[in-house]
Amino acid sequence: MPKYSDKQFEKDLKELAMLIKKNNNSMRKNNNNNNNNMTRGGAKPKSMKKVIKKVNTDEKRHFRVVQINNKAVSTGDIYVKKSSGTPFSAAKKALRTCCKHLKIKGSKKVNCKVSFSIQEITQGSKKKVYGPYKGTYKTITKAEQVELPGGVVRKLKPVVKIVSK
Repeated sequence: MPKYSDKQFEKDLKELAMLIKKNNNSMRKNNNNNNNNMTRGGAKPKSMKKVIKKVNTDEKRHFRVVQINNKAVSTGDIYVKKSSGTPFSAAKKALRTCCKHLKIKGSKKVNCKVSFSIQEITQGSKKKVYGPYKGTYKTITKAEQVELPGGVVRKLKPVVKIVSK
């Protein structure tokens, strides 16, 4: 069996380094071309597609509205913190989803009076249905109004009560 000499090893090592360098340069050129030019047909290359933000399920509870005004629906995904989130806090968030489902927007939300139920659909939960809740919006005074980031002023407050069976 012939021996592999140190000289041959050094020669092969240099050749490998040259191939790697050449490959890296061609990869950079291809990436620059893909970022600057659109593909035929106007579609974005795969590298520029929008990335959907994933919610860490270890830190959140996941709820869905399953009934609005005694009609079965499956709408709205509501996430609340596991540490401080309760079905009641999820119901406050769900009120917005219910009014949106009924196509009531803006200042007309004050007239949105709805009864609804929510179901926890967090992985590993018992998929329990909470409710029924009755919800509406209440206008708040100037003193109570809060300015949110972006200059938005909150003028309505969600009011949710659980209906005793």
